[in-house]
Amino acid sequence: MLERVAGARLVYDRAVMTRVISFEYLNRLLIWQELSELLLFALPLFDLPKIRAMLASVLPRLPSPSALLAWPRGATVNRIESEPEGRESLRPAAPCPICACPEILLPYTAWPCGHVFCYYCLRANCEADVTFSCPLDGRRVASMRRLRKP
Repeated sequence: MLERVAGARLVYDRAVMTRVISFEYLNRLLIWQELSELLLFALPLFDLPKIRAMLASVLPRLPSPSALLAWPRGATVNRIESEPEGRESLRPAAPCPICACPEILLPYTAWPCGHVFCYYCLRANCEADVTFSCPLDGRRVASMRRLRKP
């Protein structure tokens, strides 16, 4: 590949000269060919979501830096009185840690940690991954509940 990128070309001293291929090159070529065939055979046999879930449970899940900046630990909720029929509702003061939407329209809490997310973000992640963990503290989300007035 480097020869092609550099534009180098093999030029023989004599035009009728026989090629000499080293055994190192042949061994390397055979090894890579066998490894690629083994991977093409073995990869469909593995259950990749199960392996991913196992690794996620063994390795600690670190929150993303944007999630840490978006949702401070002591964040509160704001009371909004502009709801129809004069009812007030609770809205999180910080944006959703998953999608970073500035206003969470349908707030749901992840249990047991109690962090607040958009319903659609939380539901989609829980449906996609049964072992979904909270991006803020890494605890597995067992259920989700609608944020209600205290």
